Amino acid sequence: MAGFMRFFAGRNDKKEQITVAKIEELFEYVRLKNMTAYGLTWKAGWKDKPYQVGNPPKTIPAHIWWNNDPKYAYIAIVENKPEYHYGDKGEFPIWNCPITTNEDHIKLINGLFSEMYEKFNLPDSLKEIQQESNKEKSAEAAPEQDKMNYDYSVLPKMAAILTVSNKQACSDMSLLSEGVSKFVTAHREWCEEMEFDDFGLGADSKTRREETLLIFAYWLAGYAAVRDPSKNPIPFGAYIDWKEETGDILWALGEADKNLGYGLDLQQIKFEGSEFTDVALKKTAEFLSAKGLSLVALDTQSDSYHLFVLRSEDNEQLTQSAAKAGFVFHSDFS
Repeated sequence: MAGFMRFFAGRNDKKEQITVAKIEELFEYVRLKNMTAYGLTWKAGWKDKPYQVGNPPKTIPAHIWWNNDPKYAYIAIVENKPEYHYGDKGEFPIWNCPITTNEDHIKLINGLFSEMYEKFNLPDSLKEIQQESNKEKSAEAAPEQDKMNYDYSVLPKMAAILTVSNKQACSDMSLLSEGVSKFVTAHREWCEEMEFDDFGLGADSKTRREETLLIFAYWLAGYAAVRDPSKNPIPFGAYIDWKEETGDILWALGEADKNLGYGLDLQQIKFEGSEFTDVALKKTAEFLSAKGLSLVALDTQSDSYHLFVLRSEDNEQLTQSAAKAGFVFHSDFS
């Protein structure tokens, strides 16, 4: 993660020792939030869904990872104890990275973990999520009620607004509006890399909305998941990690602008370099507003941002169309 570079550079003032209890709190938070940011996927190695590799297969422990390539750091739970891994030669994933007992490595990883633990306001935030999860389970156990009927026919219209009417993007979103499974079949390799290959199998409206939302967000943002560039989507937006460097934010939006053609001239935005992501995005939004443009983020209920730039005059139409599909766009980054 680019935002953790100061730790990899040795600037770590965190003193706390991490415990198995704290690690499990973070695991549970990530699982309930279904996060997909770097190092935060609970799908690989979660205790009730073991991840196996090799022949014969071996089970990989639940773990969290950070990187400032070629340096990689991992923390796992093994035999009810924290297990530290560290490598500086691109040792990824965890089973390729050696266990470390080096005090400097452990101090670094403790700092990385503490930064993340504090960022997510644990353990208080976990208690809130667990309460909401329990409410949802109670609602699911209640008698079946009429479910929301989402209108996905608006997806091509939304794509037209966000991509300046790019024909390919609108065609892709038209296919998605017809059914998630149709999109997955057409873009199988990308969906497999994104772990979306089992999308389209759920029958309920809530599952379809969630799957449609994720595909729409990552595809139009141009998330490159496949080595073959021809199999990846064209970037009309930007996927931004919650702890992104300000220069990386401008670079990603600049790449999108190559396809949008707005001529954003983002180099005029001056950052100190220490701004948090939300502060940097607010400053960027203010800069774009002066050009008659809006910066919006599609809410995927995760810690990351899927950013898009559009003409401010199209904001209302985008919001109204998004509501029909059960989507929400945010433009307030304060």
